[in-house]
Amino acid sequence: MTKKNNHSLLTLALVASLTTTGEGIRQTWRSYPVFAQDNPTFTIPATVAEDTRVRIDGSTGMEQINEELKADFETKYPGTQVEVKYDGADTALEGLRKGEIDLAALGRPLTEAEQAEGFKEVSLGRFRKIAIIVGQGNPFTGSLTDEQFAQIWRGEITNWSEVGGPDVPIRVIDRPQESDTRQALSKYPVFEEKEFKSAPNAEVLGVDATLEEVAQALGEDGIGYGIYNKAEEIPEIRVLPMFDTLPDDEKYPFSQPLAYVYKDEPSEAARQFLGFAVGETPTAQVTPTPEPVVTPIPAVTPTPVATPTPEPVVTPTPVATPTPERAVTPIPAPVPIPIPAATPTPVATPTPVATPTPERAVTPIPAPVPIPIPAATPTPTPVVTPTPVVTPTPVVTPAPVPEPEG
Repeated sequence: MTKKNNHSLLTLALVASLTTTGEGIRQTWRSYPVFAQDNPTFTIPATVAEDTRVRIDGSTGMEQINEELKADFETKYPGTQVEVKYDGADTALEGLRKGEIDLAALGRPLTEAEQAEGFKEVSLGRFRKIAIIVGQGNPFTGSLTDEQFAQIWRGEITNWSEVGGPDVPIRVIDRPQESDTRQALSKYPVFEEKEFKSAPNAEVLGVDATLEEVAQALGEDGIGYGIYNKAEEIPEIRVLPMFDTLPDDEKYPFSQPLAYVYKDEPSEAARQFLGFAVGETPTAQVTPTPEPVVTPIPAVTPTPVATPTPEPVVTPTPVATPTPERAVTPIPAPVPIPIPAATPTPVATPTPVATPTPERAVTPIPAPVPIPIPAATPTPTPVVTPTPVVTPTPVVTPAPVPEPEG
């Protein structure tokens, strides 16, 4: 498993920021022609020998990227050296044939003939917009379509009045055939419909002409093309809208692919530089631990959930109204019934003394002394708590005094 080189993404994003946003760039790549060729895979080098020298030649359209990568590569790998020249695409490819350079930096795709010869490209993506430009003094202030620009290019439209401008003839400012930007335009369908040939009155500049020189050639009636991020820095140039949009909008139709090219197999210096620019960082491969074989547990049939029996609604028992207590009339303490004193037993009349028989004298029996019987103590009545009426204990009548025996 690999992850993309953060440095290469950052570098591309820097250049892309001059034209459009990242998502807009990706949309542009999908919307317009992409010149297909399989990209080789390179790995970011951990170290690079101090005496490494990378030789690059190519198009001026790659200048900004080349200089950024040169500075970063030499900083990351001290002692290395990146040599960069801008002699044009054709000169750079010839240098590869002769082994005089390691990489050619192109702003166009390889032709089929170049690919067949063994040249291989490493694409950096299609994100640099090609702006359609006029001079600041040009009276035309409208917008063009890609078809209108193609007709102007071929000389089919020759007056600004034909596209809504003033009645002024149009001059086409062109670049030489080996120009990367010109070749990028030629790959769009609107130019492939007919021979890619500029108007008969077109003014063709030199291969090494700068955009400042293009600005001087435009004047007040000319029209040309150039890399957007450079054109907007030149005060004498005005970028024309296409489909009412400017190149910072993803719908602007023209852009230029950028790539590094090597022949057959890259040199060691080229391989290391490409790995740094667009390579991938390998991650340590981890041997996967075999997963234990798990015996599947048979599915358990879920026990049906019992439907809960609704609890009966309990009608609350009405609170009983307390029965008022009846007033209990206290029972008066029973009045003790006086017991009359026992009548003493009358003294028995003594039996008359019999006339003693002379034979023996009889001793008279004394009269019995009566034993007094004490009066009965009345039983006290208990205090009654308001309870049912208690029948008082009956008074005990004293037992009769037995009569003395005779």
